[in-house]
Amino acid sequence: MKFEAIKITPSAESVDLSEEEKQEKLVLINELEKYISDIKNSQSELGKAVDLAEKSNDWSNVSSIEDLLKKQVSNAKIVQRKLEGKTEELTISTEYKYKDEKGKEVVETIELDFETEISSAISLYEKHGIEIPVDFKEQMQAMWAENIEDIKKAMSEKGFDKVLFIPEALPNLKELDKKMTAGYEKDKGDETYWGIEADSVTETTRAGMRMVLVHKAPDLTAQPELKKTLDKKYGGEKENGKDNKAEDFIKTGEALTATEYFILQRDIFEKTGVHIDSKMTPDGSIFVTWLPGSRVGSQVVRAYFHPVFGRVLVDAYDAGSSHSAWLPSRPLFL
Repeated sequence: MKFEAIKITPSAESVDLSEEEKQEKLVLINELEKYISDIKNSQSELGKAVDLAEKSNDWSNVSSIEDLLKKQVSNAKIVQRKLEGKTEELTISTEYKYKDEKGKEVVETIELDFETEISSAISLYEKHGIEIPVDFKEQMQAMWAENIEDIKKAMSEKGFDKVLFIPEALPNLKELDKKMTAGYEKDKGDETYWGIEADSVTETTRAGMRMVLVHKAPDLTAQPELKKTLDKKYGGEKENGKDNKAEDFIKTGEALTATEYFILQRDIFEKTGVHIDSKMTPDGSIFVTWLPGSRVGSQVVRAYFHPVFGRVLVDAYDAGSSHSAWLPSRPLFL
């Protein structure tokens, strides 16, 4: 397990500061020094715990020390940024420009507020019985601060208007499905239809604590960047009007997972009462989302909410498959 080195800013006395500012700096330096000492001790304890676990095959103590270590590192980074004079930019506001169907340039202002988004995420997890670390907010805030410029750039270029905060330890996919879709069947449907075995799904691209930028549009026709994917080949072959194979999205790095999809689906539903990917076309098709980050063997998972059956449907197909109703993944930024 590797952690970034944490450096202490030079002594406050060497900087032209007021006496009060110097004292504040010194308090932060002492706080950071304590965290660094704690981190070193935890790293030593972790090494010993790993040695014991390899002999006893009991890794519970290793896990608890790792959690403590991550919390210490997260807190140390927050103090370090304060010491360096880096203010926490908790609200991001940026302009997103695109051309409408008539070619006219449209400018939208998109705003993401960390406090609003993290509070919403924590409430969602607590409501549905998903355990999160006690310092989940602090960990996410550190990640937010470290990636602030990349987040701004992605929002400006792709119009991302929602962020998913994903904790490190989540239930397995089938259990997550039950928690995230509980109550959907009360309308008129049933539990999620799995055309594949949930236990056979592997998420190949990423795991653990993460932050993912997405679009909160209810369907793939409701947002310019999503709508582009409905007729864009992404380097794939277009045959008889069929387009947007999973392999096209894989080639461009798209990696939305089934885990993230279930969380996004529930979150949008609770805020709007609308299920994403449930809009039917005049011919009865539904714009389905590929999930390139989730596979069953060589097949790629896809998902959508069927308004007639009132439930989420999940299946998987070969990456090279194409069908007029099998439409693209939602672009995302990690």
